[in-house]
Amino acid sequence: MNAYAKPAITSLAPTTATSADISRMFKRKPGWFDHSRVRKRLYAAGFPHPVDTGRWSLVAVVNWIASAGQNPENVPPDFKPMPGKRGPKRNGYAAP
Repeated sequence: MNAYAKPAITSLAPTTATSADISRMFKRKPGWFDHSRVRKRLYAAGFPHPVDTGRWSLVAVVNWIASAGQNPENVPPDFKPMPGKRGPKRNGYAAP
């Protein structure tokens, strides 16, 4: 084989994904990933940023989807306890 020729498999396999491809990966309606609020929420959760305008690395997206939601270090969630109730509210008309 010629050293300059690329194998047919790599030339046919896409290396980047569009927003429509990502919407299909998440099994959402077309155009779901186009909304900025969706992308901002995913970027905050560690979703990979685009490598080019409107293109995301297919390998990075697939790896992120596979590892999303995992907690290998068993880190407990950061939560604040609910404030306790203070008792019944009193008004100025009725005596307890």
